[in-house]
Amino acid sequence: MFGKKGDLGRPYSDGEIIARQNEMIGTLYVVQGGKVQVVLESDYGKEVIEILRPGRMFGAVSVITKDPYPASYVAKGGARVISIDHNLFMKRLHEDPSFCYHLLEELAGDILSLHRELDNQAVRDSLTRTFIRRKFDELIRHELSRAARHKTDVSVAQFEIDNCMKVNAQYGNEIGNQLIRDVAMELQKTIRTPDILIRWTGIQFLAILPDTDLDQAMNAAERYRLAIESAIFIEEIESTISVGVAHYEGNDTPDKLVQRAQLALGRARGKGRNIVRGCWTEEEDSDMEKLQWLSV
Repeated sequence: MFGKKGDLGRPYSDGEIIARQNEMIGTLYVVQGGKVQVVLESDYGKEVIEILRPGRMFGAVSVITKDPYPASYVAKGGARVISIDHNLFMKRLHEDPSFCYHLLEELAGDILSLHRELDNQAVRDSLTRTFIRRKFDELIRHELSRAARHKTDVSVAQFEIDNCMKVNAQYGNEIGNQLIRDVAMELQKTIRTPDILIRWTGIQFLAILPDTDLDQAMNAAERYRLAIESAIFIEEIESTISVGVAHYEGNDTPDKLVQRAQLALGRARGKGRNIVRGCWTEEEDSDMEKLQWLSV
């Protein structure tokens, strides 16, 4: 097996790239000491998807098929890694049956991780890493079902980035996209762990707030608004959000719940933006003509 006394891996300093995504080196690596980050690179930046510790392998598919590496592998905090070229790999593969078992185990783990990442990408917005709108129906129905079982509350908050179109016009779409991404990151840092953030449209997000009544949702939305108002984004751009809040009523459908949040958001826009407005009705049929308005 690899990792014997004679197998002294090469040391890598923190942040040094061991193998780069899309390269075709055809080498297998074994982590002998320290840690290695698996970094997935895309048009929207870099994301660490896994940490490899001593004993883990990477590049097995590449050394067998000569395909390029699916991600970059970067030393974290200093690492020692053994590299095995194709000839040595094939020799060890024939000489050591235990290595074959270990390799198959590693490959199965890599395939499972890849499937999880693909599943994650299928329901995540590529720019902001929030859930995509298609996921909303599944998520809201799950939360409403849970609320019905446990007799708890559910609210939603609809956010819109104020004046994002002006940023696009002044700085270009790249800066506009960066602003959208940064606002989403700030929202994700601010929301509570149970809350679910969804990218609704280009400049709008929707948050599902489990176990949250209307007053609590209004206070939460105000925290989000203040967090964005105080943040400084790319190119020293200052941004704000307008927020509309609605609480789930007994006979609401998900569409009616969202409709009230959108009406509240429209009212927030009409009142000058950078504010929070709530929308509710005491009527069981949620008659849209009997809406009442709340502000923080």
